[in-house]
Amino acid sequence: MEAIDIFINCKDDFISNLISNDEVYDKFNPVFVDNLRTFKRLYEKSFKYIPFRLWIHLNFDGSSVETSKGYSIVNGIKDKYPLLKLQCITRKATSSEYRGIKICYLYNDSSSNWNWNHFDFSGAINNPSDAHTEKQIDPKIHNERIDIVIITALYFDEMEKIKEVFSLTNEQHKISIGQFSGYKFSSNNKKIIAVSQAEMGMVDAAILTTKIINDYNPKYVIMPGVCGGKSNTSLGDIVVSKKIELLFTGKLTDRGIEKDNIQEPVDTQSIENIKSEIRTNESGIFKGIIPDIEQLLRTTELYTEKFKEFANQNLNFHIEPTACSPLVIDKKGYFEEFITDIDRKTVAVEMEGYGLARAVKLSNTNTKAILVKGVMDNADGSKSDKGKEFAALVSALFVKKLIEKNLLE
Repeated sequence: MEAIDIFINCKDDFISNLISNDEVYDKFNPVFVDNLRTFKRLYEKSFKYIPFRLWIHLNFDGSSVETSKGYSIVNGIKDKYPLLKLQCITRKATSSEYRGIKICYLYNDSSSNWNWNHFDFSGAINNPSDAHTEKQIDPKIHNERIDIVIITALYFDEMEKIKEVFSLTNEQHKISIGQFSGYKFSSNNKKIIAVSQAEMGMVDAAILTTKIINDYNPKYVIMPGVCGGKSNTSLGDIVVSKKIELLFTGKLTDRGIEKDNIQEPVDTQSIENIKSEIRTNESGIFKGIIPDIEQLLRTTELYTEKFKEFANQNLNFHIEPTACSPLVIDKKGYFEEFITDIDRKTVAVEMEGYGLARAVKLSNTNTKAILVKGVMDNADGSKSDKGKEFAALVSALFVKKLIEKNLLE
């Protein structure tokens, strides 16, 4: 069967017109895909059963490949399908390879100057027989006792920030954990694995947590990431869950919903350790980890430039109940009216924590659950992704500080 050519992120008129041009069409059998989500869906339904070449348009601005949408797509594919062969298209590359990614580039905007010699039309084919979706468990780490497992709901932003603050690379740290991709590393003499869920939500959190506990029996399972905050929280506030309440449970009657109060606690000793570290003086100023993170945000050039709007603010910290919802909540007044009705001290809502904490409780091991989230917005009808990356960064930095200060023993 002749291989098809899958082009992702190629809405650029020049590239799509060039590939569809009669003069060069016979070199390709093109299928255009808009984004990573669509590719994953089509891949599972059909692409993985046929031979194909995979091309990704980086569309970067010339200063840094990492700033491009295409580079995020590349990382997403390599994370989900690490054995897939892929090549990238751009007009602004300075070499034919970047961090292990082969780049087939255009010299300028003229189709006559396309350098066909950069293209690999044979070695770049992904065949069904390659079994490129299979992920073998690394025998060197399977059933090895791990001190800490970090689980994120999302790869983008959340796992990306864990990789950033711990300086993780695909080349040195990446491992396969069944159908999941993760990273194995050490920090402060702790053996650590970081892994992200396949999809958001409590179900995936519980499944992944159960597998992690069965395979590695960690002392701690920590979930950093982002959450929606109560109206009196600010973007970048750090929330450590004291307990996790499950929303939308109960009985639906003609009189309305009779709510059940279902909740899972987290490790109380860890909470006490964190409280003793995040102490305040008489003026209510935080000590320990919080000023350490503020200092990093204000003095690290990458952060001061990228997060100009947020990096100089004072961070707030909460050890309070959080709520876990199967829905994204973005309705004015809903938090105060319905969520704090369960517990008036609840300060944040997210979508995975209950599944993680419940899996830990039912595992019958000594594994402990900790939830550390950064407030990315207020769940009050004005939801925005504007602060998502910053909130994920603050959460990741907090987890790193917990490990560095030996608060997880």
